[in-house]
Parts: sequence; C-alpha cells; structure tokens
Amino acid sequence: MVGYYPSVLSDLGFLSNEDEAIYYQELQSYQALGLATLKSLIKNLDGDARYRN
Repeated sequence: MVGYYPSVLSDLGFLSNEDEAIYYQELQSYQALGLATLKSLIKNLDGDARYRN
C-alpha cells in the first residue's frame, strides 16, 4: 500500500536578480514570505478532508 505524502515546492525568486537579492537581505522580506507560505498551507490543508478531525 502506498501512503499519501504531500510535498511543497517553493520558488521564491532568483538571487541572481539584483532586485530580488536586495529584497531577500531584509528580515521583513523573510517574515512576509514565511507568513504567506504558512497561510497558503493552512488554507489548502483546511480544504482537504484528509486533515480534518
């Protein structure tokens, strides 16, 4: 039997892009990206019956 193993692949930008490299040097940028990722995961997991009690 094969289990269900969800995964996440995040493409958050290119460090070779000067504007994005500058953006990622700020702590607020990491916090914003982390929060957006967390909210997206929660939204998608809340909509999936497999994760409901």
